Formats: sequence, structure tokens, C-alpha cells
Amino acid sequence: MIHQKEEHLRQLLEKLDQHNRHYIYHDEFPSDTSDADAVIESTMVNIQKANDMMIALATGNPATEWNGLVNTNRASNKVNMAGNLEKVQDQLRSVKLMYEQHTWITDGLQELTEITHRYQDLQGLGQALARRIVSHVGATQGCFFTVTDESKDEYLKLVSCYPDDQKRLISKVVMKGEGLAGQCWSEGEPLLLTQVPEDYVHVSTGHVAPKYIFITPIKIQGKTYGVLELALLENLNDTQLEFINKACERIAASMAAIKALERTQGLLHESKLQADRMKKEVILLERDLTLERKRSQELEELIFRAEERIKGMESIYKRFNLN
Repeated sequence: MIHQKEEHLRQLLEKLDQHNRHYIYHDEFPSDTSDADAVIESTMVNIQKANDMMIALATGNPATEWNGLVNTNRASNKVNMAGNLEKVQDQLRSVKLMYEQHTWITDGLQELTEITHRYQDLQGLGQALARRIVSHVGATQGCFFTVTDESKDEYLKLVSCYPDDQKRLISKVVMKGEGLAGQCWSEGEPLLLTQVPEDYVHVSTGHVAPKYIFITPIKIQGKTYGVLELALLENLNDTQLEFINKACERIAASMAAIKALERTQGLLHESKLQADRMKKEVILLERDLTLERKRSQELEELIFRAEERIKGMESIYKRFNLN
């Protein structure tokens, strides 16, 4: 009878150990099922680990690890609680990362939108945007060019550079196809330089020159309104590239609105000048008409006086003939 009980206990412990490894966690170490305390302790420890990890995941802490789950035993834990909790953990990490990236992008875009609302001129807008974008993506330098058509030929005009003291070292006018900015404008596509020329103007950041140059057109609906040039110590990741792409679209829309406003203001100014000229012409015409009327009146008076004198002379002549 005692032997049967011992055998039954041994079978229960083996089954408990098997279930512990199959359903909760398999550490791949041999177990002594004859040691009831060790088997029960191992099972309770794994249950506690599972409980702690579920609480951590439920409270939004995906950083909690299952202690002991490593690459060497991960294959043995694919379908048990430890493996499934790790999958949930990876999914939560991915969701958290996506949320953080989305928040980083939307916060940055919101800041840029606020900047575009504060400025109605390209000079002030460019200065504020260069500073904000450089800070947000961790660049060392940023230059902001606008497409200008003040003459017959369009060209890029440097309106801002951050840090500000670099502006004096950079060409302020760039023709299409000239240099990196001109090439980007001509092709209408972003450019990435991984081999930065030694003579590239850069900010001294501990005497470290930039390792990457990223140039992108500021365009919307196929029309380019400017070019953004960034100097970087590290290459841009996908999230930063998405932010810059969306930022450039918003900036282009703002620049289009500013240019439209400038054109409207220019037309209004020209209309006002034309109206002023017409008003002056009307005043001059009225003055000339007044003078003309005055001269006409004077001429009429002279004619009247002459006619009266002629009549008087005719009367005298008639009387003289009668006598």
C-alpha cells in the first residue's frame, strides 16, 4: 500500500514537472522528480514569474523580462506561457515604439504648424523652421532655400541657416543644377551624401565634421518651392525621414500661401499705384479743363467786347453817312 502511494506520488510529480515545462516554462535542465519540494518549488516559481510578467504587461511595462528565457532555450518555449508572454511583450514593445514614433512626428509637425501660423514672410519663416527642424532631428546644421523668380530666370535664394553664423559662409544664390541644393531642385528628389567633401561648410561640434548631408525639395503637388539641406553626424532613420517628408509638404503649402499673399499684395499695391496715377491724371485733367473753361470765358468776353465795339463803330459810321 505504501509502495502504491509512493508510486502514485512519483507519477504526480513527474506529471506536474512535465506540465510545468510544457505549459509554463522549460529551462532544459534535468529535474529530480523524486524531490517533491524541488518540483513544487520550481512550478510555483514559474507561476509567480508568469503572474509578475502579466501584471507588468497589463500595466504598460513591456521591459520586464522572463528571467532565464534565453536564445538557447527559446525554441523549447515557443508555445508555452513563457514563450507566449514574450510574444505579447514583443507586440507591446512594437506598439509602444510605433506610438512613440507617431507622437514624435505629430508633435514636431504641430510645432512647425504653429511656426507657419506666426510668420507671413519667407525670411522669418525660414529662420524659425531651420532652427526647429535642426533641433528636432538632431542635425548639426540646416539651410533653408526658397525658389525665387524676381528676374527672368528662377534661382534658389538662401533665406536662413542655423546656426546663423554659417550663413555668411554659404552661397546665397544657387542656380538650377548648381551644387547640391541646385541638383536637388533640378531633380525634384532627395539626395543623401555619405561621403562628405572636406571643404563642406560645417559647424564645429567638437571638431567633428558631419558624416551625412541630406538635401530634400520642399514641394507639394509636384511644385517645388524651396530646398532644405541638413548636415548630420548620424544617418536619418525611417521615422525622421517620414517627419521631414511630411514637414516639407506642410512648409511648401505655407510657402505657397505666402507667395500667393505676396502676389496679391503686389497686385493690390500696383492697383493702388495705378489708382493714384489715375487720380493725379484726373486732377490734372480737371485743372486743365478748368483753365480751358476760364480761357473760353475770357475769349467769349473778348469776342463780346469786340462785337460791341464793332456795333458802336457801325452806328457811328451810319450817323456819319447820314449827315
